[in-house]
Amino acid sequence: MRAGVAVLALSLGLIAFRAAAAETMTVCLEGDTPPFSYHDGKKAGGFDVAVAVAVARRLDSDLKIQWFEISKSPDEDEPDPARAENAMLNLGKCQLVGGFPLIANDLTPAEDKSRLPDFVGETRDERKQWVPIGTLSASKPYYYYPFTVLLGPKVAGRKIASLDDLAGLRLASEDGTLADAILMWYDHRKYFRQVTHYTPGKSLAHGGGLLEHLERGDFDATLVALRRYDVYRAQHPDTKLVTSGYYYRLGFNVGYVAKPSDAALLRRVNAAIDDLAVRNELPAMAKAEGMTYVAPRQPAVTRGVTLGDLIAGDDK
Repeated sequence: MRAGVAVLALSLGLIAFRAAAAETMTVCLEGDTPPFSYHDGKKAGGFDVAVAVAVARRLDSDLKIQWFEISKSPDEDEPDPARAENAMLNLGKCQLVGGFPLIANDLTPAEDKSRLPDFVGETRDERKQWVPIGTLSASKPYYYYPFTVLLGPKVAGRKIASLDDLAGLRLASEDGTLADAILMWYDHRKYFRQVTHYTPGKSLAHGGGLLEHLERGDFDATLVALRRYDVYRAQHPDTKLVTSGYYYRLGFNVGYVAKPSDAALLRRVNAAIDDLAVRNELPAMAKAEGMTYVAPRQPAVTRGVTLGDLIAGDDK
């Protein structure tokens, strides 16, 4: 079990943190995204877990974690992650969802129902069930993930201060992702003919995914969410991929979401997050879990990304 999560005990698919208190705070977390949150039936940990433990302590509450998993398949029949997590809240599986990107469209979904993700303890009927969903309320964010340029071994020393510095490099990205859209539209499609495209999921059948190809030197650089690199590094501790240290101007804060009826709980959670920030505990917790910590930025909730955002060339 990783440092910082030593107070966790696994029981019936839930992690229970005993706090000598009568109330319980139940949090839904994804179960297969180290270093953010993970469990394998024997051990559990991750930064989002460590934050949940710290918040529960400050609320003098027991903590229970309801694990769920979002399919990595490109199958169009799979539920949208944000809608599926909304369904978990509205079915009463948890009070809070942690590690939730705070994006306006995901807090006020246009749809009125969703299927559930796979989760520990689900029944066959629940897996098929369509659940009414609705508007969600967001906590204060506790970290931020930007988009960053990753460099392959052949160009690891390249200085990147702007996407303009990618000129002349062999670029790649995954079709249909925001990172791909950023590269394809940047500075009026400057790199339109310079990017090789991989299909998410399907590329695994042809020698690995995007970052495995970058590791082998099949291309020089890519733009990905920093979160993606941290997950890859947890799975490949000997990786020779390096981050450029450059962050694109678009990114997302991450926090908790809850139903509006749990506003009182969110206020207490916000006070706990404020305390963690004031005491500067979050960076050390992230480091202990092998995660790159970036402090939240304003605005707390990001509006939808527009075509104008993508075309703009000035990314300083």
